[in-house]
Amino acid sequence: MISLLIGGLGLFLLGMSLMTEGLKLAGGKTLGLVLQRFTSTAPKAFFSGFATTALVQSSSAVTVSVIGFANAGMLNLSQAMWVVFGSNVGTTMTAWIVAVIGLKLEVSLVALPAIGLGALAHLFSKSIRWRALGGAIAGLGMLFFGLELMQQAFSGAADQIDLSWVAAEGVAGLLALLLLGAVLTALMQSSSAALAVVLTAVATGLLSLQAGAAAVIGANLGTTATALLAAIGATATAKRVAAAHVIFNLLAGAIALLLLGFMLLAVSAVQNSLHLDPNPAVSLAIFHTLFNLVGVLVMIPVSRRTLRFLEARFMSKGEQLSKPLYLDKATAASPDSAARALMLEENRLLESVREMLSSGAHGAELVRRIALLEELVQQVNDFIAVAVANKVSPDLADFFQRVISLNLHIADVLDNRKDLEQLDERILPEEVRAILTHGLGYLQALLEVDLMQDDAFPAAERILDEFQQKYDETNADLIRKAQNAEINMQNLQATTRYLATLRRVIRGYVKSVRSFAVVHQGMPNPE
Repeated sequence: MISLLIGGLGLFLLGMSLMTEGLKLAGGKTLGLVLQRFTSTAPKAFFSGFATTALVQSSSAVTVSVIGFANAGMLNLSQAMWVVFGSNVGTTMTAWIVAVIGLKLEVSLVALPAIGLGALAHLFSKSIRWRALGGAIAGLGMLFFGLELMQQAFSGAADQIDLSWVAAEGVAGLLALLLLGAVLTALMQSSSAALAVVLTAVATGLLSLQAGAAAVIGANLGTTATALLAAIGATATAKRVAAAHVIFNLLAGAIALLLLGFMLLAVSAVQNSLHLDPNPAVSLAIFHTLFNLVGVLVMIPVSRRTLRFLEARFMSKGEQLSKPLYLDKATAASPDSAARALMLEENRLLESVREMLSSGAHGAELVRRIALLEELVQQVNDFIAVAVANKVSPDLADFFQRVISLNLHIADVLDNRKDLEQLDERILPEEVRAILTHGLGYLQALLEVDLMQDDAFPAAERILDEFQQKYDETNADLIRKAQNAEINMQNLQATTRYLATLRRVIRGYVKSVRSFAVVHQGMPNPE
């Protein structure tokens, strides 16, 4: 029995893997196109997750794809969340395949020929797509053959194995079966394989229908182990998608366990009304689909709250940078509180800009950081718009206007630093690059000024004056060298353009420091 069970389970897992990989490869980019094009609304995202999971028979494959698309910015968290919910319902199709087809399959007539023909196509076809399709067909045959072996293993096992510890009545027995299903899924890393074991055990009389239902709930909960493992060391978006998967399964499982008796009655009613086979395995397939659908129905009214909850969790350092730390709706409702919060946020914003300019970051990393800061500037401006919608005193109105001016200077700094990144000074001769490096030294000196000191603005102005003088001298010298053919026109234009953009960055930063000082000094006193 043990060797049949191990061998059957191995064939089932191998067949599932072959079928999944074969269908994904044979379908080309179908999975990606479905997830990208048909997820614009929650219902579309749900049905996309359901359809793709039913097609490839692997919720893990769909979840991994969803995480990849979310990380690439092709799917937002709401879309990804509903694809995952649909995937949870789609994976119940495995139970239907096992219950309606697998447990009644005449292996010698269907499964074995599928293995043979599929293997031939996989091994000898010259087309990559046909090879993949052959592997999928062979995998399907192996899946069914594995089911047959597991059925043989469970046949008569009730007389040989004492399962009283998991088949006991009451809460303890249900919890034991739930744990069994969860452990099986976690160990095999496949809810489909665990469901196949449970369904065959129920079909052969080794477990009762109620016991099998508890084990099915456990198998659903066991899939969260895979999600949690996948989230270790992953990005914030991946962790949120995994957390949505965990929340859904915990919620659906809790409802199914609490209403187990009622749901089994509903299963019986569905089975009778649709004139389905009274086989216990079919009952479990209905139960599996039913409680996942109930989970979806429960998630509909709380999905927005769940989305907000997840967006506030697992925040990366970059996302934290783009989110206001001191601003919220409650603060905006009180103009005086809004002014104090804005002062703190502006200090944080300007300090973040200073850190970005002095970080030495280049390329895509720098552009990403600038984009995060631009988003923060926009959110601060949106906060001001909400705050000034209330009646404010003339002093506060003037204060808010000065903050907006400060943000305009900061936005200029970000735009010009982005432009500066597009200019590649590395193509210039060494002596020309030395001029640019010397110019960057003024920016570095400027960034070392402590913005909170009283003499911050005079120090910044002094550095700007020194840079402007050096800038004028350098431009005059470059023009002289060009006239004497000591530098070609291409290098002259590239150098002057780089220095002009650098000057805009420096002047914009000095204006920001000056505006910050004005805002700080003009901070209204609370009434």
